[in-house]
Amino acid sequence: MQGVLPLERRREIEQHIDGCASCSALLVGVGRTFDRGGDLPSRAKLGRYEIIEPIGRGAMGTVYAAHDPLLRRDVAVKVLHKRGERSLDEARALARLSHENVVAVYDVGEDDGRVYIAMERIAGTTLGAWLTSAPRAWRDVLVVFLQAARGLSAAHAAGIVHGDFKPDNVLVRDDGRVVVTDFGLARARGDRREHFVRGTPAYMAPEQLEGGAATPASDQFAFATALHEALYGARAFGASTVQELRALFRSPQILRRPPDTRGVPEWIFPIVARGVEIDPNHRFARLDDLTRALARKLGSEIHYTVNAAAQLVMFVFHALVTIFFVWAILSPDTPPAPARNLPEGELRLRYVSTVIAVWLAALFFFGWAPLGVVWTPVNAYGLLRRRRWALTSTLIYAGYSLLTCIGTPAAIYALLTLWPLRKADSKK
Repeated sequence: MQGVLPLERRREIEQHIDGCASCSALLVGVGRTFDRGGDLPSRAKLGRYEIIEPIGRGAMGTVYAAHDPLLRRDVAVKVLHKRGERSLDEARALARLSHENVVAVYDVGEDDGRVYIAMERIAGTTLGAWLTSAPRAWRDVLVVFLQAARGLSAAHAAGIVHGDFKPDNVLVRDDGRVVVTDFGLARARGDRREHFVRGTPAYMAPEQLEGGAATPASDQFAFATALHEALYGARAFGASTVQELRALFRSPQILRRPPDTRGVPEWIFPIVARGVEIDPNHRFARLDDLTRALARKLGSEIHYTVNAAAQLVMFVFHALVTIFFVWAILSPDTPPAPARNLPEGELRLRYVSTVIAVWLAALFFFGWAPLGVVWTPVNAYGLLRRRRWALTSTLIYAGYSLLTCIGTPAAIYALLTLWPLRKADSKK
């Protein structure tokens, strides 16, 4: 504490702290203890902000509910445990970032040696609490995580790395908007200044655990780890300590799909598995690429579902058409007699066109409708299960529908001409 340790001894201690979760937690606790001696009381002033009460404490700072009398709005003020110009630099980097899925930073300052960040005050809950508060469908989970990913990607585009992405550092607002917060570990990309291993070990990338700096690739690993946990109920790597994780990462095995998929489609797992590759070079080039792959697949999933619903609607239509024409054939009414006073040429043309129309209608409806009664529900099931044969048969059906547009006018002609004649004949 007096700065008298030899340099080599100090490095040994730092390396031990980097690899020991217990010692890291102890140091954080000691830092909080010293900071809490100066906890801000209610109605205290920090810059222009009036402190109301503490609302959260983390490894890097204490968050207070506060009020901004100048702009007359409530804010959240985070007072960082660490101090100095580097803390201000990191806070200023966050202030330059503006995105709907990133907590808005209103102000950065220093007051009596305390570095603080004034931020948007979020009415909502953490993503971790949201996931456990009720059963969540995999689609809902994916939509929420995609919003968080957009916030992380925006930070990466601004040259900022989060460094500690996890469900408890994401907020789900009451209106459904997702906001990434707690960038207390954030640093400018390429910042190589001396640093400790920081973050939550369970979500940390292997390169971080080995002492490397946080990068967009490590944020991607943390995001994919959190998504795996949210979807499958377990983390991709089951080790519980830093030492176990390091040992696991040094002798990697093929990540296998969990036996209990909880209804999650098969196509999600390969994407998530690539995001948690041990070697950062084997992950997606950018988090954007991972989220685009998920969004594209999710979009196709929606298309499959809509098409399946359309197949069921077509089932009803096919059934009604079949019932109508069966009833028309079995009807006891006799065919209408031709009008005797028509010229012979016109009478012959009328007979020929009617016969053609009837045959085309019979081929179109009696070949198409009864087959559709059987085929459409089977195809709908195949679409919901994302079976390749269902996709192929749907494309064939679409092509057939285009071709039968030639027969559709004839079928309509038959209905328009034969039905009025049939009605007129029944009155005689």
